[in-house]
Amino acid sequence: MRHVRKGTGPDILTLRWRAHLDELAAGAAHASAWQRFNGIRRVSQVCRDEQFGLCAWSEVRLDWFEQGSHVDHVRPKSKFPEATFEHANLVVSAFDSESLHKQPRRDVFGGHFRGHGFADRALIHPLQADCGTYFAVTLTGQIEPRQGLSARDSRRVRATVAALNLNAPVLVNMRRGWLEGIDEVIDSLLDDPAALANFAETELCDTGGTLRPFHSAVSARFGELGRQVVAERCEECA
Repeated sequence: MRHVRKGTGPDILTLRWRAHLDELAAGAAHASAWQRFNGIRRVSQVCRDEQFGLCAWSEVRLDWFEQGSHVDHVRPKSKFPEATFEHANLVVSAFDSESLHKQPRRDVFGGHFRGHGFADRALIHPLQADCGTYFAVTLTGQIEPRQGLSARDSRRVRATVAALNLNAPVLVNMRRGWLEGIDEVIDSLLDDPAALANFAETELCDTGGTLRPFHSAVSARFGELGRQVVAERCEECA
């Protein structure tokens, strides 16, 4: 999971957020306020740009993912209505509503799988600056707690993975296949440091504002070389 650095939301969202707070204070907020909002497409694009084109929860690349996407409320609007139009609470997650209903439940992941469930102190989310320090990806594509975590934090990782179905079979297969390809190329370039560094740049640095899939897991495969390449050639991608 990558940290999503939130910037300033689009004006249409800011104006609606202020109006919504007034409606809440007056007891006049509509239950379907978000669904009625005509700026969702614009918000989605701003969030995509902030996320370098990746799903905030799974790191699948959204323009390669054939099941669409949706704007997800990290703190669900049903429990935190004041955050319904708060840009700092919004990310883009895999699956649009139409595609969602065509998938077996076991293959749904991200915000739509979690639904309205939220435990503020338990769920690790991409708006936390240190979110990436909790997770590791195995050679089989499974997400698990990173070694060295406390028992409490290991439980938080497992709870987050379960809540968002981040080990959905289809997602594990995609992750494993992608990482196997990465590992194969890395092994073939071990005797050519310059070529290996260039490959790291291709996989870890943005191209046209987008990153390649499973950026966190791929970065871990490159280790110190990956960190050095990103620091030198694409600091904003770290």
